[in-house]
Order: sequence, then C-alpha cells, then structure tokens
Amino acid sequence: MPGMSRPPAILPSGPVDPAKVAAAKAFIIVYHPRQDPKDMAKRLDEFMPRMIASAKEDDPKLDVKKFEREKRAQIMAQINQGLDSQARIVSKYFTLQELNGLAAFFRNGLGKKLTEVTPKIQMEIMMEMRKQRMKAPLPGMKPLKVSPPAAAPKKPGTP
Repeated sequence: MPGMSRPPAILPSGPVDPAKVAAAKAFIIVYHPRQDPKDMAKRLDEFMPRMIASAKEDDPKLDVKKFEREKRAQIMAQINQGLDSQARIVSKYFTLQELNGLAAFFRNGLGKKLTEVTPKIQMEIMMEMRKQRMKAPLPGMKPLKVSPPAAAPKKPGTP
C-alpha cells in the first residue's frame, strides 16, 4: 500500500560495538528518564523501608543492614542489566551518529519537552477515550453505567 512502510528487517546478531551500546544507553536514559539508574536508586530509597519491614515480619531476627545492602545490590544489578540489554538491542537499529543525534534532540528544547509532556498526553488521551466509551460504546456493547456514590447512612435522630 502506498504510504505504508515495511517493518524493519531482522538484523543479524554480530559483534556489539561498545561505543554504539554506550550511545544507545545515553539515548534510552534521556528518552526515558525514569530508567536512569540514578533515578531508580532514588526510588529504591523510597520503598526500601517497606521491603525491610515486610522482611522483618517474616524474620524478626533479620540483619537489616545486610538485607538492605544485598537487596539494593540485587535490584540495581537487575536495573543495570535491563538497561544494558535494551541498549544492545537499540544499538542494532541506529548508527552511532544517529544515536548521538537522538540523545542530543531529547536532551534539549523540543525533545526534552516531548519526554516531559508525553505521559500527560497519554493520560489525557486515556481519560478522553474512557469518556467517549461511556457516552457511545462500541456496537454490541452496553453503555457503562456510572452509579453515584452511596449516601452515608443517616445517624438516628437526624432528618
């Protein structure tokens, strides 16, 4: 069909260029800032106390410092391994120059704004689609009924 592009060919697996993988990693981090290991470490700080509390419930004699050190190392290793895997894959589809260009685009101006507003745009689109489904469901589907919140029970002696 005119205007439609073919899916990309499967690229042969071959030697991995460390420079391209590093550039791909830089691009991924700037394109998806929440995947930055530094950001992930900060978020880990936020939920580590709950993990420790849960583990402490299971084992009251838990060595908290050892648990935290080992759990943090395990989670951060998984995060870094996932980022490395993504970077190796992404590096197959772009040249080093393209990867550097993409990272530069998403670090500045319009690209940076795009990464900041995309989650908001996606949420707004989801909410709009939900509203549309409530108003006019797809053929064969019943309209969604939204019940008002239940009234609080009245206290004896109140009108």
